[in-house]
Amino acid sequence: MTSVFRKTRSRPAGLRLAALLALALSLGACAPVTQIATSSTEAATVRQTELARNLYELAYSDRQSALFVVSAGSGRVEPIVPPRIYRLNPETLEAQAHIDLPRMGTGLALDDGNGRLYVSSPLDASVSVLDTRSNALVATLQLAQGSRVVILDARTGRLVHSAAVPEGPLALHLDAAHGLLYVTHRLAGTVSVLDSRTLSMLHSYALPEHPNSLSMDASGSTLFVTVKNDMTTGRLRDETVARIPAPL
Repeated sequence: MTSVFRKTRSRPAGLRLAALLALALSLGACAPVTQIATSSTEAATVRQTELARNLYELAYSDRQSALFVVSAGSGRVEPIVPPRIYRLNPETLEAQAHIDLPRMGTGLALDDGNGRLYVSSPLDASVSVLDTRSNALVATLQLAQGSRVVILDARTGRLVHSAAVPEGPLALHLDAAHGLLYVTHRLAGTVSVLDSRTLSMLHSYALPEHPNSLSMDASGSTLFVTVKNDMTTGRLRDETVARIPAPL
């Protein structure tokens, strides 16, 4: 499994800000167009629309006023529909355009400032780069197989740097202010702290079983991690959340 982040300018001087891409784990699906009142006393409504099969992640573009959704396609099920990125009106959820993908996509990361959308293809360890302004495919990058974190140039989409990491990298969090990149390794059972410029390993925290998603407080001093149970032995046990002091 390969996790990706791309580089762009950031502070402090000389530091490249990385935007993160993590692979999606579960399918999404939409229901027919409808509006549902949340309760008899609330005016808010929920709008849903049927879109495509095998929906995964989505990304909202403030500059484009658009919502991008990735579909892995229909596979071998008739009628055959290729993997696609759908561009939706965020108010009506109406599909405004779609971009066919050369490979099955699941994960998304948006660089709104540079008009780039990155789509991960976990089955063949590749990333497709899309131009959100022209709705066009810019390039598809073939990455090295295995557990790696890579840096992509935000302007060109080209591979800049790649580093091997412990098995099963999944979720990433960039602390740009301190130049740190946090990575959960679902199979290795660890959380790594990398230098965001060189990708060198600075710290590693051992956690039980399968570290999953992560988040950080506003000060960058504390990291929070969800930990999944093993599917064969942990089905009946509550799963956990871990709190880790950041190595500032």
